[in-house]
Amino acid sequence: MFLRYLFIDFDSFFASVEQQNDPKLREKPVGVVPSLGVNTTCCIAASYEAKRFGVKTGTGVWEAKKMCPGIVFVEAGHTSYVKMHNRMIDVIEKCIHVEKVMSIDECFCLVPSHWQTEEMIRQKCVEIRTALREEIGGCITCSIGVGPNRFLGKVASSMRKPNGLQIIRRSDLPEILYSLSIEDLNGVGLGMSKRLGRYFGDEHVSQTERT
Repeated sequence: MFLRYLFIDFDSFFASVEQQNDPKLREKPVGVVPSLGVNTTCCIAASYEAKRFGVKTGTGVWEAKKMCPGIVFVEAGHTSYVKMHNRMIDVIEKCIHVEKVMSIDECFCLVPSHWQTEEMIRQKCVEIRTALREEIGGCITCSIGVGPNRFLGKVASSMRKPNGLQIIRRSDLPEILYSLSIEDLNGVGLGMSKRLGRYFGDEHVSQTERT
């Protein structure tokens, strides 16, 4: 089980793009919404400044205003997100080949055999982050997970957000997963978690969340 998969998750992508494109939004709580002036809609993304107040994807505009009085709402600009995504993939490609784009804010790379040491992987991650900062801008960050398979790489990428690096080695298993909830595992959402609770019992699922 070598460290073969490097999974890259762009942090708060839509909100980060808005902050990169508009300096007035930087270091401010930002909520990206489908359209402005509609209190019944919800945030499709939130900057980390807004997340500190509890605002997240799916938070209603009216609720976000109560949670974070200084929040700035921005109408989503999907064309600019696609352009930024393409730029970021091009930058990463210069550092390591992008094996597959998973979504607009996720991709993974296969680590060549001669790079599969922790020292070299850490060096590559620094190279990726430095290239993104220098070629695109400081608002664009990414969380990186590395593991022996794609699933563990994906899980690892969510463990040290934002702008973190988590490596899951074979020797780390299974203990490194004990602190995660079952919903932290790729493919298990709130609905699946509830179904597991009904099937196994809440107490059993609570134990499963720690294993």
